[in-house]
Amino acid sequence: MEELEIKGIKYKLPIYLPDATRAVVKSTDSLDLKGAKVEGAVVNTYHLMTDPGISVLKDFGGIKRFMSFNGLIASDSGGWQIFSLIHRSKNLGSITDKGVTFSIGTKKKALFSPEKSIEVQFGIGSDIVICLDDFTPPDARKEKIRESVERTILWAKRSKEQYLKMLEEKGMGDKSRPLIFSVIQGGFDKELRKYCAEKLL
Repeated sequence: MEELEIKGIKYKLPIYLPDATRAVVKSTDSLDLKGAKVEGAVVNTYHLMTDPGISVLKDFGGIKRFMSFNGLIASDSGGWQIFSLIHRSKNLGSITDKGVTFSIGTKKKALFSPEKSIEVQFGIGSDIVICLDDFTPPDARKEKIRESVERTILWAKRSKEQYLKMLEEKGMGDKSRPLIFSVIQGGFDKELRKYCAEKLL
């Protein structure tokens, strides 16, 4: 059986991480998670950035104290939530190589970049941070899928650069740093997925 070591703790793989989008697994509390021997959870970067906000999480001392749960915490990049809004209505924002520009409320627009995503995930206090990636609907044309693959690779490079910068700023070594994961894109095209995986590696 494979193992993954994060911050000095070993986890056996595969591992089940329930969805705790807003820092809570629906219909349960931290005692339920501990009682069921759940080892960790996945939280959502975009939603936590929006509410309660990173400053609140920092005041608490990180996501684990906020949740009253000491298990493994992975944070997804937040991209899917923003993209799904834009895919529903182009008026809500746009996706370019710079990042995702989206509307907050009725007037204000914000840029959510690969660097911003990593910065926010460090603010959350995650054990696993995920690179911002660009995805396509299942029925996307091949040229659109290829574009999303190239953008995913570009964003992963920028995400890792920001990750390394933040490790240095915070003085984090092997026993204190989070791990960084990337996401393979390419839709149903096996060759594009293989290409994406190789470039990400």
